[in-house]
Amino acid sequence: MSSDSRSRRPPYNPVRDRRRITAAILSLAVVLIAISEARKPENWRWLAPGPTEAKHNPSPASGTAPDVLAPDEVRIVSSPDDRESRAALRERHQPAQASLRIPAEYLDAVEETRVGVRATERPAYFAMLSTARAARPRDLAAAARRDLPFLSLMNDSAEHRGEVIWIEGELRRVEPLEAGPNEDGFGQLYEGWLFTDEAGRTNPYRIVVSELPEGFPQGTEVRERVRLPAYFFKRYIYATAHGQHAAPMLIGSRWTRVVGRGHTTSGPASPSWWPWALALISAGWIGLQFARYRLSRPSRRPPTPPLPPELSADGPAIAPPPDPREFLKHLAEQIPQP
Repeated sequence: MSSDSRSRRPPYNPVRDRRRITAAILSLAVVLIAISEARKPENWRWLAPGPTEAKHNPSPASGTAPDVLAPDEVRIVSSPDDRESRAALRERHQPAQASLRIPAEYLDAVEETRVGVRATERPAYFAMLSTARAARPRDLAAAARRDLPFLSLMNDSAEHRGEVIWIEGELRRVEPLEAGPNEDGFGQLYEGWLFTDEAGRTNPYRIVVSELPEGFPQGTEVRERVRLPAYFFKRYIYATAHGQHAAPMLIGSRWTRVVGRGHTTSGPASPSWWPWALALISAGWIGLQFARYRLSRPSRRPPTPPLPPELSADGPAIAPPPDPREFLKHLAEQIPQP
Protein backbone atom coordinates (compact mmCIF):
# COMPACT_ATOMS: atom_id res chain seq x y z
CA MET A 1 0.00 0.00 0.00
CA SER A 2 1.30 3.45 -0.82
CA SER A 3 2.28 5.77 2.06
CA ASP A 4 0.71 8.85 0.45
CA SER A 5 -2.66 8.33 2.18
CA ARG A 6 -1.03 8.05 5.63
CA SER A 7 1.14 11.17 5.29
CA ARG A 8 -1.54 13.28 3.63
CA ARG A 9 -2.83 16.17 5.86
CA PRO A 10 -6.56 16.83 6.26
CA PRO A 11 -7.92 19.59 4.05
CA TYR A 12 -7.18 22.84 5.89
CA ASN A 13 -6.92 26.39 4.65
CA PRO A 14 -4.77 28.31 7.17
CA VAL A 15 -5.64 31.77 5.89
CA ARG A 16 -9.39 31.18 5.69
CA ASP A 17 -9.72 29.42 9.06
CA ARG A 18 -7.45 31.92 10.79
CA ARG A 19 -9.70 34.72 9.60
CA ARG A 20 -12.76 32.90 10.90
CA ILE A 21 -11.24 32.41 14.35
CA THR A 22 -10.11 36.04 14.50
CA ALA A 23 -13.59 37.21 13.51
CA ALA A 24 -15.15 35.03 16.22
CA ILE A 25 -12.86 36.48 18.89
CA LEU A 26 -13.54 40.06 17.79
CA SER A 27 -17.29 39.35 17.71
CA LEU A 28 -17.11 38.10 21.29
CA ALA A 29 -15.32 41.28 22.35
CA VAL A 30 -17.97 43.44 20.62
CA VAL A 31 -20.76 41.51 22.37
CA LEU A 32 -19.13 41.99 25.79
CA ILE A 33 -18.70 45.72 25.19
CA ALA A 34 -22.32 46.00 24.02
CA ILE A 35 -23.52 44.22 27.18
CA SER A 36 -21.50 46.62 29.33
CA GLU A 37 -22.99 49.67 27.61
CA ALA A 38 -26.53 48.27 27.67
CA ARG A 39 -26.34 47.86 31.47
CA LYS A 40 -25.93 51.62 31.96
CA PRO A 41 -29.29 53.32 32.64
CA GLU A 42 -28.17 56.63 31.14
CA ASN A 43 -27.88 55.04 27.70
CA TRP A 44 -31.63 54.35 27.66
CA ARG A 45 -32.94 57.75 28.71
CA TRP A 46 -33.59 58.70 25.09
CA LEU A 47 -36.06 55.81 24.84
CA ALA A 48 -38.23 56.77 27.82
CA PRO A 49 -37.36 60.16 29.34
CA GLY A 50 -38.54 60.77 32.87
CA PRO A 51 -41.44 63.07 33.61
CA THR A 52 -39.12 65.68 35.10
CA GLU A 53 -36.97 65.83 31.98
CA ALA A 54 -39.98 66.01 29.66
CA LYS A 55 -41.57 68.78 31.70
CA HIS A 56 -38.63 71.05 32.42
CA ASN A 57 -36.51 70.70 29.30
CA PRO A 58 -38.00 73.10 26.75
CA SER A 59 -37.57 72.21 23.10
CA PRO A 60 -35.88 74.65 20.68
CA ALA A 61 -39.17 75.00 18.77
CA SER A 62 -40.91 76.47 21.82
CA GLY A 63 -38.76 79.58 21.66
CA THR A 64 -37.76 79.30 25.34
CA ALA A 65 -33.98 79.13 25.66
CA PRO A 66 -32.53 77.90 28.97
CA ASP A 67 -30.55 80.32 31.09
CA VAL A 68 -26.78 80.25 30.75
CA LEU A 69 -25.17 78.46 33.71
CA ALA A 70 -21.86 79.35 35.30
CA PRO A 71 -19.03 76.78 35.05
CA ASP A 72 -19.54 75.76 38.69
CA GLU A 73 -23.35 75.84 38.60
CA VAL A 74 -25.92 73.13 37.96
CA ARG A 75 -29.64 73.34 37.35
CA ILE A 76 -31.91 71.77 40.00
CA VAL A 77 -35.61 72.22 39.33
CA SER A 78 -37.94 72.57 42.32
CA SER A 79 -41.42 73.92 42.75
CA PRO A 80 -41.61 77.12 44.88
CA ASP A 81 -45.06 76.09 46.09
CA ASP A 82 -43.55 73.07 47.85
CA ARG A 83 -40.95 74.94 49.89
CA GLU A 84 -43.18 75.42 52.92
CA SER A 85 -44.30 71.79 52.91
CA ARG A 86 -40.71 70.65 52.51
CA ALA A 87 -39.64 72.82 55.45
CA ALA A 88 -42.42 71.29 57.54
CA LEU A 89 -41.31 67.78 56.57
CA ARG A 90 -37.72 68.62 57.38
CA GLU A 91 -38.72 69.96 60.79
CA ARG A 92 -40.63 66.77 61.49
CA HIS A 93 -37.65 64.61 60.51
CA GLN A 94 -35.19 66.40 62.80
CA PRO A 95 -33.84 64.49 65.85
CA ALA A 96 -36.17 64.53 68.81
CA GLN A 97 -33.37 65.51 71.19
CA ALA A 98 -33.04 69.30 71.10
CA SER A 99 -29.24 69.27 71.55
CA LEU A 100 -28.85 67.31 68.31
CA ARG A 101 -30.86 69.68 66.12
CA ILE A 102 -29.29 72.08 63.65
CA PRO A 103 -30.75 75.61 63.55
CA ALA A 104 -33.25 76.05 60.72
CA GLU A 105 -31.66 79.30 59.52
CA TYR A 106 -28.41 77.46 58.92
CA LEU A 107 -30.13 74.73 56.94
CA ASP A 108 -32.07 77.24 54.81
CA ALA A 109 -28.79 78.80 53.66
CA VAL A 110 -27.53 75.54 52.13
CA GLU A 111 -27.48 75.56 48.31
CA GLU A 112 -27.30 72.68 45.87
CA THR A 113 -26.69 74.53 42.63
CA ARG A 114 -22.96 75.15 43.02
CA VAL A 115 -19.89 72.94 43.12
CA GLY A 116 -18.39 72.38 46.57
CA VAL A 117 -19.25 74.09 49.85
CA ARG A 118 -19.89 77.84 49.63
CA ALA A 119 -19.33 80.52 52.27
CA THR A 120 -23.04 80.86 53.01
CA GLU A 121 -23.17 77.13 53.84
CA ARG A 122 -20.26 77.10 56.30
CA PRO A 123 -22.38 77.92 59.40
CA ALA A 124 -24.44 74.75 58.84
CA TYR A 125 -21.26 72.87 57.95
CA PHE A 126 -19.49 73.67 61.22
CA ALA A 127 -22.69 73.39 63.25
CA MET A 128 -22.97 69.76 62.19
CA LEU A 129 -19.29 69.13 62.97
CA SER A 130 -19.58 70.72 66.41
CA THR A 131 -22.83 68.97 67.30
CA ALA A 132 -21.51 65.57 66.21
CA ARG A 133 -18.30 66.08 68.20
CA ALA A 134 -20.12 67.19 71.36
CA ALA A 135 -22.86 64.53 71.26
CA ARG A 136 -22.51 61.20 72.99
CA PRO A 137 -22.04 58.40 70.44
CA ARG A 138 -24.98 56.39 71.77
CA ASP A 139 -27.31 59.41 71.56
CA LEU A 140 -26.26 60.11 68.02
CA ALA A 141 -26.67 56.45 67.06
CA ALA A 142 -30.11 56.31 68.67
CA ALA A 143 -31.27 59.36 66.72
CA ALA A 144 -29.93 58.06 63.40
CA ARG A 145 -32.38 56.88 60.75
CA ARG A 146 -31.68 53.54 59.09
CA ASP A 147 -34.44 53.61 56.47
CA LEU A 148 -33.17 56.26 54.06
CA PRO A 149 -31.80 54.80 50.81
CA PHE A 150 -29.50 56.54 48.39
CA LEU A 151 -32.31 57.65 46.06
CA SER A 152 -34.27 59.32 48.86
CA LEU A 153 -31.31 61.49 49.80
CA MET A 154 -30.69 62.40 46.17
CA ASN A 155 -34.29 63.07 45.14
CA ASP A 156 -35.60 64.65 48.38
CA SER A 157 -32.47 66.23 49.79
CA ALA A 158 -34.25 69.36 51.07
CA GLU A 159 -36.57 67.27 53.23
CA HIS A 160 -33.79 65.24 54.85
CA ARG A 161 -31.20 67.99 55.33
CA GLY A 162 -30.03 68.05 58.93
CA GLU A 163 -31.18 64.50 59.71
CA VAL A 164 -28.87 61.96 61.34
CA ILE A 165 -28.24 59.03 59.01
CA TRP A 166 -26.81 55.64 59.94
CA ILE A 167 -24.54 54.39 57.16
CA GLU A 168 -22.23 51.42 56.68
CA GLY A 169 -20.07 50.48 53.72
CA GLU A 170 -16.60 50.25 52.23
CA LEU A 171 -14.50 53.37 52.69
CA ARG A 172 -12.04 54.44 50.00
CA ARG A 173 -9.66 57.33 49.38
CA VAL A 174 -9.30 58.85 52.83
CA GLU A 175 -7.50 62.20 52.64
CA PRO A 176 -6.93 65.18 54.97
CA LEU A 177 -9.06 68.25 54.44
CA GLU A 178 -8.30 71.77 55.62
CA ALA A 179 -11.14 73.15 57.72
CA GLY A 180 -10.42 76.80 56.96
CA PRO A 181 -11.16 79.71 59.32
CA ASN A 182 -13.78 78.86 61.91
CA GLU A 183 -14.69 79.64 65.51
CA ASP A 184 -15.16 76.04 66.61
CA GLY A 185 -11.50 75.05 66.81
CA PHE A 186 -11.41 72.74 63.80
CA GLY A 187 -8.07 72.70 62.04
CA GLN A 188 -7.71 69.36 60.28
CA LEU A 189 -10.67 67.44 58.89
CA TYR A 190 -10.80 64.19 56.91
CA GLU A 191 -12.89 63.16 53.95
CA GLY A 192 -13.59 59.73 52.52
CA TRP A 193 -15.74 58.20 49.82
CA LEU A 194 -18.05 55.45 51.06
CA PHE A 195 -19.61 52.75 48.85
CA THR A 196 -22.60 50.88 50.22
CA ASP A 197 -24.22 47.57 49.31
CA GLU A 198 -27.50 49.32 48.52
CA ALA A 199 -26.11 52.02 46.19
CA GLY A 200 -23.40 49.92 44.54
CA ARG A 201 -19.92 50.82 43.37
CA THR A 202 -21.00 53.65 41.09
CA ASN A 203 -22.83 55.80 43.67
CA PRO A 204 -20.55 56.89 46.52
CA TYR A 205 -21.22 59.00 49.60
CA ARG A 206 -18.87 61.81 50.59
CA ILE A 207 -18.12 61.59 54.32
CA VAL A 208 -16.44 64.41 56.29
CA VAL A 209 -15.33 63.77 59.90
CA SER A 210 -13.33 65.73 62.44
CA GLU A 211 -11.10 62.84 63.59
CA LEU A 212 -9.94 59.36 62.60
CA PRO A 213 -9.72 56.19 64.69
CA GLU A 214 -6.23 55.47 66.00
CA GLY A 215 -4.03 53.93 63.31
CA PHE A 216 -6.59 54.33 60.54
CA PRO A 217 -4.88 54.39 57.10
CA GLN A 218 -5.00 57.29 54.69
CA GLY A 219 -4.51 57.57 50.96
CA THR A 220 -6.13 56.47 47.71
CA GLU A 221 -5.68 52.72 48.33
CA VAL A 222 -7.80 52.48 51.50
CA ARG A 223 -10.27 49.59 51.54
CA GLU A 224 -11.88 49.53 55.00
CA ARG A 225 -15.44 48.71 55.99
CA VAL A 226 -16.77 51.28 58.47
CA ARG A 227 -20.00 52.58 59.93
CA LEU A 228 -21.07 55.82 61.59
CA PRO A 229 -24.02 58.08 62.39
CA ALA A 230 -23.67 61.37 60.52
CA TYR A 231 -25.67 64.43 59.54
CA PHE A 232 -26.96 64.70 55.99
CA PHE A 233 -25.61 68.01 54.73
CA LYS A 234 -26.71 68.26 51.10
CA ARG A 235 -26.49 66.80 47.63
CA TYR A 236 -22.83 67.56 46.98
CA ILE A 237 -21.85 68.62 43.44
CA TYR A 238 -18.26 67.88 42.40
CA ALA A 239 -16.38 68.12 39.12
CA THR A 240 -14.70 65.16 37.44
CA ALA A 241 -12.95 64.53 34.15
CA HIS A 242 -16.29 63.34 32.72
CA GLY A 243 -18.37 66.28 33.92
CA GLN A 244 -20.19 67.24 37.09
CA HIS A 245 -21.55 64.56 39.42
CA ALA A 246 -23.53 64.54 42.64
CA ALA A 247 -23.28 62.49 45.83
CA PRO A 248 -24.91 62.67 49.27
CA MET A 249 -22.60 64.49 51.68
CA LEU A 250 -22.60 63.40 55.32
CA ILE A 251 -20.87 65.11 58.26
CA GLY A 252 -19.94 63.30 61.47
CA SER A 253 -17.41 62.98 64.24
CA ARG A 254 -15.59 59.70 63.47
CA TRP A 255 -16.29 56.36 61.89
CA THR A 256 -15.77 52.91 63.39
CA ARG A 257 -14.19 49.88 61.76
CA VAL A 258 -16.49 46.93 61.11
CA VAL A 259 -14.71 43.68 61.97
CA GLY A 260 -15.74 40.31 60.57
CA ARG A 261 -17.76 41.59 57.60
CA GLY A 262 -17.05 41.07 53.94
CA HIS A 263 -16.35 43.80 51.46
CA THR A 264 -19.04 45.68 49.62
CA THR A 265 -20.77 43.59 47.00
CA SER A 266 -20.50 44.55 43.36
CA GLY A 267 -22.97 47.03 42.02
CA PRO A 268 -25.02 46.69 38.83
CA ALA A 269 -22.22 48.13 36.69
CA SER A 270 -19.38 46.30 38.31
CA PRO A 271 -16.57 45.49 35.85
CA SER A 272 -15.65 42.22 37.59
CA TRP A 273 -16.34 40.23 34.41
CA TRP A 274 -13.71 42.13 32.38
CA PRO A 275 -10.72 40.03 33.58
CA TRP A 276 -12.52 36.86 32.54
CA ALA A 277 -13.39 38.34 29.16
CA LEU A 278 -9.81 39.46 28.57
CA ALA A 279 -8.51 36.06 29.66
CA LEU A 280 -10.88 34.33 27.22
CA ILE A 281 -9.87 36.57 24.33
CA SER A 282 -6.17 36.15 25.17
CA ALA A 283 -6.53 32.36 25.36
CA GLY A 284 -8.22 32.29 21.95
CA TRP A 285 -5.52 34.46 20.43
CA ILE A 286 -2.72 32.35 21.90
CA GLY A 287 -4.38 29.17 20.64
CA LEU A 288 -4.69 30.68 17.18
CA GLN A 289 -1.02 31.63 17.09
CA PHE A 290 0.03 28.17 18.32
CA ALA A 291 -2.03 26.45 15.63
CA ARG A 292 -0.55 28.75 13.02
CA TYR A 293 2.97 27.93 14.24
CA ARG A 294 2.36 24.18 14.11
CA LEU A 295 0.96 24.37 10.60
CA SER A 296 3.92 26.40 9.38
CA ARG A 297 6.48 23.82 10.60
CA PRO A 298 7.61 21.10 8.17
CA SER A 299 6.56 17.56 8.92
CA ARG A 300 9.12 15.54 10.89
CA ARG A 301 7.74 12.12 9.92
CA PRO A 302 10.61 9.94 8.64
CA PRO A 303 10.29 8.97 4.98
CA THR A 304 9.05 5.46 4.23
CA PRO A 305 11.93 3.30 2.96
CA PRO A 306 11.43 1.89 -0.54
CA LEU A 307 10.52 -1.75 -0.95
CA PRO A 308 13.28 -4.18 -2.02
CA PRO A 309 13.29 -5.07 -5.73
CA GLU A 310 12.22 -8.61 -5.12
CA LEU A 311 9.06 -7.37 -3.27
CA SER A 312 8.25 -4.67 -5.68
CA ALA A 313 5.47 -5.26 -8.18
CA ASP A 314 7.86 -4.31 -11.03
CA GLY A 315 10.73 -6.58 -9.81
CA PRO A 316 11.74 -10.02 -11.20
CA ALA A 317 9.67 -13.14 -10.54
CA ILE A 318 10.59 -15.15 -7.44
CA ALA A 319 11.30 -18.87 -7.93
CA PRO A 320 9.29 -21.28 -5.81
CA PRO A 321 11.16 -23.07 -2.99
CA PRO A 322 12.58 -26.60 -3.83
CA ASP A 323 10.63 -29.78 -3.03
CA PRO A 324 11.99 -31.47 0.16
CA ARG A 325 11.55 -34.91 -1.32
CA GLU A 326 13.79 -34.03 -4.23
CA PHE A 327 16.37 -32.72 -1.79
CA LEU A 328 16.34 -35.97 0.26
CA LYS A 329 16.58 -38.12 -2.90
CA HIS A 330 19.59 -36.14 -4.06
CA LEU A 331 21.20 -36.48 -0.66
CA ALA A 332 20.70 -40.31 -0.70
CA GLU A 333 22.41 -40.61 -4.05
CA GLN A 334 25.51 -38.91 -2.67
CA ILE A 335 26.00 -41.57 0.06
CA PRO A 336 28.36 -44.37 -1.14
CA GLN A 337 26.96 -47.89 -1.19
CA PRO A 338 28.80 -50.68 0.81
